Amino acid sequence: MINRIILQCCALLVIAIGVSAQTSEYSAPINWQMYSDVDNGFSVSFPKLPMHRFAADLCKRLETNSYFAYAADAVYRVQVLQRGKEKPPHWCSSKSEFESKEFFADLIEERNLTADTSIAGLPRVSFTDKRFTVTNTNLSTWVFHDLTNRRIIELSIFSRSSSESKERVFVDSLSPAVKPNSLEIGSGAKQILGDPIAVANTSSGQTSDSPTATGPYQTVFQPPARYTDEARNRNTEGAVRLKITLLASGTVGNITVVNELPNGLTDQAIKAARSIVFIPKKVNGVNVTVVVTREYTFSIY
Repeated sequence: MINRIILQCCALLVIAIGVSAQTSEYSAPINWQMYSDVDNGFSVSFPKLPMHRFAADLCKRLETNSYFAYAADAVYRVQVLQRGKEKPPHWCSSKSEFESKEFFADLIEERNLTADTSIAGLPRVSFTDKRFTVTNTNLSTWVFHDLTNRRIIELSIFSRSSSESKERVFVDSLSPAVKPNSLEIGSGAKQILGDPIAVANTSSGQTSDSPTATGPYQTVFQPPARYTDEARNRNTEGAVRLKITLLASGTVGNITVVNELPNGLTDQAIKAARSIVFIPKKVNGVNVTVVVTREYTFSIY
């Protein structure tokens, strides 16, 4: 009996050490600083080094660079939308070419918005997306039209509760050029950086009118897994099923493979899971860790 208790304690200790190691490896203190992307030519203030992801829609001739940072129950996202370098390939069933002026005009018309001028000297509009309110998460967005560079710069905050001071630090910091003495984003963080344990365990997302704030975890970004050339050449199809630990600190922890596939597909699924961005689940004012199951399907059309 005693031996069994000792073994159980040791097992719990190993688990605790493992979670702690992951949390420290993929966590960072909240420290608002100016960051810049030299290649894409802009600067903005983030609470931590952001994760950077690139996507291209060849048929729409659209390139999107996305940047994510998490801090205290909020995700800060910057998206830069600009025309791709290559024209749409011949195999596209529907072709178009991204034009920032048309994008901005359509947005104003669709949402009945009025543009003003930002501190950066760029025309901008702002709005709140109510689709997230059902999950106790607010989404506020500011869209800037950088006409000189023919691009759209979109800033968004996904949060449990709004904060005008944080919005000003984030939104008003935008510069359509690289600012001197700013920190370079470079390739960005390998995955979203969570808060240190001391911060994650506080009720940072509470508001005075909800002292026991409770809400489910909210996925902000979840990229698809990439098909490998080897798997395509070998006609490998199926699904990779993963158990993913979403830590209370706001970062991704352990990933356990439930069902795997060969030819690099399992690795691609894990890579996609590592890029998940979310707001942690909150119970009675405290963030909690959850384990979720995700299935990444690969099929050849």
